[in-house]
Amino acid sequence: MCVCSGEAVPIVRKGLFLVGDLPSGQVPLPGRVAIPSTTTAGDWAVAASGTANGFGTFLGALDADGYALVAVDFNRVF
Repeated sequence: MCVCSGEAVPIVRKGLFLVGDLPSGQVPLPGRVAIPSTTTAGDWAVAASGTANGFGTFLGALDADGYALVAVDFNRVF
C-alpha cells in the first residue's frame, strides 16, 4: 500500500482475516482468542477465552494450507 502526503491512512479496526504462520505451538481452535504475542513484537498468539488483551476470535482450526479465519474487532472485549 502506498499513501501520498495529505491522504488518510486506513487502519484496521474490524473484519475477517485469514492468518497463517502462527508461532510454533499456537493452536487456533473455534472460540479461542487472538492476542498480541508476549515473546515476539508484532506477532500474534492464541489464548483461551476471557483474555483481557484479546482483539479477535478464531472461527476455526488451521486449514490444509496452514491458515485460520479470525474475526478481529478492536472495539470489543474478548
